[in-house]
Amino acid sequence: PLVSQETTLFYVRWNHAFTGRLRGGILGQFQNSEFIGGASDGFSENYWTVGVNASYSLTANVALEASYYHDRLDS
Repeated sequence: PLVSQETTLFYVRWNHAFTGRLRGGILGQFQNSEFIGGASDGFSENYWTVGVNASYSLTANVALEASYYHDRLDS
């Protein structure tokens, strides 16, 4: 059995209101996990994700939103 796992995570996000109705943002994340003990002892994996999003307010309560995320796992 796996005894433990150590994980380091970096996350950054930036949002901006371009106009009163149009907003957008980008994000990035990196995560490294190292496994300790068991059959996976010394094994590590890296997880990356980047994304963008945009939203447009039609009314005070209704908005259209689109997002794209790209994920990668190296193990």
